[in-house]
Amino acid sequence: MINFGIKFIMYDFINLLGGISLFLYGLTLVADSTKSLTEGKNGKIVSGLCKRPIGGLLTGTVVSAITQSSVAVNFIAVEMVQERVLNFYSAAAVIMGANIGTTATAQLISAVGLKSGVIGSIVAIIGLLLGFFKNKSIKNLSGATFGLGVLFAGFSQMQQGAKGLASYGWFTKLLLVKNPFALFLVGMLFTAITQSSSALTGLIVVLANCKLLDFSSAAYLTLGSNVGSCFSVVLLSLGKKVEARQTAVFNLAFNLLGSALIFPLVYFFGDGLTLLLASGKTVGKAIADFHTLFNLTCAVIFLPFLKVFTLAIKRLVKDKQPSAQNQVVKGKGIIQY
Repeated sequence: MINFGIKFIMYDFINLLGGISLFLYGLTLVADSTKSLTEGKNGKIVSGLCKRPIGGLLTGTVVSAITQSSVAVNFIAVEMVQERVLNFYSAAAVIMGANIGTTATAQLISAVGLKSGVIGSIVAIIGLLLGFFKNKSIKNLSGATFGLGVLFAGFSQMQQGAKGLASYGWFTKLLLVKNPFALFLVGMLFTAITQSSSALTGLIVVLANCKLLDFSSAAYLTLGSNVGSCFSVVLLSLGKKVEARQTAVFNLAFNLLGSALIFPLVYFFGDGLTLLLASGKTVGKAIADFHTLFNLTCAVIFLPFLKVFTLAIKRLVKDKQPSAQNQVVKGKGIIQY
């Protein structure tokens, strides 16, 4: 009897982990297929749209919503600064927008809900059929559409695994941790490892809808995921030009400050936020709304002070190599100022 129970637990765990894997693969397919949005001629269009902060914010939001990945957009922003297609100030606005755009994933899957398996199959079939066209743009659309279908299929499988595990009392108690700092850390580490805040928010929506997470616990995990998404971008920037490194540090600082701002609100007014956001909705939908409002609020607060913020980052992250203008050659020696 015990062996029979263990088999069922393992089956549910594998189902959940398999769903997460499919979800991540779907996100990767969508991101890879939509990279052309910021390459070549499109890159010049993007840089033109980002000349003003509000333009950069909107561009980052739209591109991140399409690619389903703020990490991918932030990678691109760092690379564009490295190649001098964007300056640091413009890239900072794009990053703020990318944080808003990435919340589209949680909104999408919370809206689809139980129908995600059927919708995923339909979308994947459409993507597969588009792949027969020879046109490069349609090929990219095919990959993105198929990836979206895989993403929905992964979400459906995650739901099945979570529902199975929800029947075990010990598993429910394991997830319903009440330590906010532990939850924040778990969210941060999970996202740093998977390099996708969307994967965690998708999993949070599933667990919340299965009553394995309450609103406050889900909120702390979400705040942690925003910070965790920055680490891979910081690692990417190491060894690059100073402006590229400043862009990556801005991404980390912006998310840390935003989380520090909202964390006390959840801690002291969690019940009030639950009533406000979860009234008449599932907890999954409420946490998707929280994720969107959190990033939108941070952008609205910090955008008017973007120049001050970027100047502070410039003072914090300086070029270690002296510029040619600050060197005077005398004979064989070099005098540095």
